[in-house]
Amino acid sequence: MWENDNKNSYNSKYNSLIIKYIIQFDTSKLNRRNHYNEYQKKLFDEVKYLKDEVGLGYRRISYLLYEKGYRGIRNNQILKNNDIYSIYKKGKIREERINRDFKTVIKDIMIYETR
Repeated sequence: MWENDNKNSYNSKYNSLIIKYIIQFDTSKLNRRNHYNEYQKKLFDEVKYLKDEVGLGYRRISYLLYEKGYRGIRNNQILKNNDIYSIYKKGKIREERINRDFKTVIKDIMIYETR
């Protein structure tokens, strides 16, 4: 019984409540995400696999990619160990930039009542 009385008194007291708030969020997923062409993506995936999963060094990765027929993107030259390092390092930075998480903030919460 008491519960129903409370509801009725609330309904007679207020016609409506208005809640205003601000939601702030950031994302890195709204811009163009695929700046690599297919060859660059394939090359980075191969380098990342050989470095992270197999545990090879940059010089050994360079030899393996040469044997598989991979070449440089701009100049079609043999990929040296410093090129492999650059592909790996910049690709990891790119992955971190794209996949980072942002905190969502809800602020300035205001409740107005109308009678």
